[in-house]
Amino acid sequence: MDFVKKLLTGVFLTSIILTGCQQETTSTKEESTNDESTDDTYSKDSEEMERRFNEDSEIWIYSIDADVEYNFEGLDVNLDKIYLSSDSDPYIAIKVNYLNKSHNKFTVYPDLARITLSTGEEISALDSVYSFEDGSHELERKGDTFSGFFVWKRSFSDVDDIKEISLDWSHHLNPDSDHRDYENFNYTFTIAD
Repeated sequence: MDFVKKLLTGVFLTSIILTGCQQETTSTKEESTNDESTDDTYSKDSEEMERRFNEDSEIWIYSIDADVEYNFEGLDVNLDKIYLSSDSDPYIAIKVNYLNKSHNKFTVYPDLARITLSTGEEISALDSVYSFEDGSHELERKGDTFSGFFVWKRSFSDVDDIKEISLDWSHHLNPDSDHRDYENFNYTFTIAD
């Protein structure tokens, strides 16, 4: 009788363990399926965002030719344009291009810009909603390029009340060395009436 009890107890415990393992496997399969669905959704959302926020989109009612160019230790920086959308769909965007003309290494993150509007509104990376980037943020070799189109949400500034836009971000030289040089890009644009 003791032998039968031990055998039944062993079979019972084994079935519990196998059932637990089987449920975990099923769970993992379901999670995997959900992950794929999320990737598809993200891809569709990403395509929609690109259509909505690209530089040729109809949401941009103002396009300001900034055309600011300068060179920092062999890094050509070009802030090409600033875009503003309507108050019903309030965004601000910039288009920027970089070209490494030297043998120096640079890191650039214009998407971390601080934007201050004449209305007092401050916009930062926390307000970022979309970016289109071509190239790497790390320009390590002569001839490396980076260009980007970055979009941030405006919270309370009516587009007609914006008279000035101040932009500020940093470019870093030799990011791998102990002695890092950087330069702040800081420029204020006045919007003509």
